[in-house]
Amino acid sequence: MTQSIKTLIVSEYFPHLPDQMVHGVFQRLRRHADALGSVGSVDFVFMWPLHWSENEDRQRQSVEDFRRSWSVAGRIILISPPALPSWFRRWPRDLGIRDVIAATRGAVSFTEGRVTMRSSRMAEVSRLERAIRELKPDLILAHRLASTAALIRTVMDLPPVLVDFDDLEHVALGRSRQMERSPAKRLKLSLVSPVARRTERLVAGFATVGLVCSEHDRKIVEELSPGARIEVAPNAAVMTGRSPMPSEPTALFVGYTRYPPNAEAIL
Repeated sequence: MTQSIKTLIVSEYFPHLPDQMVHGVFQRLRRHADALGSVGSVDFVFMWPLHWSENEDRQRQSVEDFRRSWSVAGRIILISPPALPSWFRRWPRDLGIRDVIAATRGAVSFTEGRVTMRSSRMAEVSRLERAIRELKPDLILAHRLASTAALIRTVMDLPPVLVDFDDLEHVALGRSRQMERSPAKRLKLSLVSPVARRTERLVAGFATVGLVCSEHDRKIVEELSPGARIEVAPNAAVMTGRSPMPSEPTALFVGYTRYPPNAEAIL
């Protein structure tokens, strides 16, 4: 008889409006949750800013909407990070010296082209440690860099950690720089992209297994961190049936057009 695996998924992406939050990052996260749910139980910890919904009744309703929409039977824990994404803007009020040291080591993530410790300050790390002790998972899936940045800072024994590189930040930042018209913003992106490379190298070495979307991404991460174990978990979607062929050559792009790499793909 196969032993049931208890998985904890850690993510900063909480679909608090599950009927609306259906773009790629949530689709991929849900596929992971469904797959892991087929071999055991799944709990969630979301690094989600509770100030986005100050009303406690609304927060509870968001959790229940998510639970019902995603068919979640396990625990759902919300950890609230600070409001502002840029860690350097809030120094010294919100950060201690240990946070700054961790940032220089690479325990950071990236939001809208900015370096952030929104999910990896000591305050969030301590709450995540308490959640892990309480839930006692056999496996942790860290969704994207922000979740892994917090896990890297823990001082406890962790079960195997899968890290999902659903995007390679240094590649996305480089593409954003190529499309940016403002010299000042191009300079900032030029400075942030090497930080992202360093962080991804740290994360790949930390992960028990890293998951990427394609063989192309696997080669990039393996070059960044030789010796890291990287596996391909392709993006997927549920087929809804074929549409009739158009009478003239037609292209359809499905994506978030404010994201610069998507705009580049359309052009």
